[in-house]
Amino acid sequence: LLLRRRIEECNCVVLFAEMYGRYQGWMDLVIDMANELHKPLIGVKDREESPVPKRMQINCRVTVKYQRNVIVAAIQEYSL
Repeated sequence: LLLRRRIEECNCVVLFAEMYGRYQGWMDLVIDMANELHKPLIGVKDREESPVPKRMQINCRVTVKYQRNVIVAAIQEYSL
């Protein structure tokens, strides 16, 4: 319920690929809720440039490098 409320209130959801392996169940829940609420998803590649998980590739509107200015620009572009 709290997660749903947070996603409802935000303009976009940022997902970090390096967290996906450890928190896959939670991240899948976030992806499902964001899609249900029509919130844009922004994926952030991990620092080692490992492949982005398939579920993130499919659901994120854009996937960007792990650099502050690039992440901020994506948030500004894709926020509702």
